[in-house]
Formats: sequence, C-alpha cells, structure tokens
Amino acid sequence: MINLKPAVARVQSQERADEILGICKENNWKVIIGIDPDKEEDISDVYKLLEDKAKNIKKTWK
Repeated sequence: MINLKPAVARVQSQERADEILGICKENNWKVIIGIDPDKEEDISDVYKLLEDKAKNIKKTWK
C-alpha cells in the first residue's frame, strides 16, 4: 500500500534536518521537517518508514 501522507519530523538543528532529509530523499519518501532548538527531537515517522523498509527487505531474503 502506498502512503500519500508525508512523514513529519522535528529536529533541533539545520544539520540534523539535512541528515533526515537525505535519508528520506534516498528512499523517495516525502517528509516535512520542522527545526525547533527548544523542543525534543521527534523523528518517529521516519523510524517507522525505516522499520517498514527493513521488514520488506527481510521478506525478500526468505
């Protein structure tokens, strides 16, 4: 199933935003990234996408 909603991430610096954006671009994932140095990082949507990708890779190796 294709998910049309973008992942949402909150990070504390531009450098971290660039890192997350790079991961998402490599995987052709849409992402919205907010930078807020005063709030805790939340990249749980990106982790979920990575977990799904790992599960799919694991299935192909069986």
